[in-house]
Amino acid sequence: MNYYINNRPLPIEFKLAGYKPKQWTPVDSLLDWLKPFEAKEGLGSNNWVVSGKFTENGKPMLANDPPPASDGPTRLV
Repeated sequence: MNYYINNRPLPIEFKLAGYKPKQWTPVDSLLDWLKPFEAKEGLGSNNWVVSGKFTENGKPMLANDPPPASDGPTRLV
């Protein structure tokens, strides 16, 4: 992506709109890779995992915060 942005002429649509694309970073690639895993709007809950490297006893921690409308415990898949 960055090679193309830096070494090729931009498509005419970009020029007409006055748009200059930004350089891609590793974070952009990661976010692009994660898109299929995003929850649909209005679904899901907050689940968090903390590596044992960051806990006092060296064991990982798992936290679950289901949405208020949940009528039962959340299953871990």
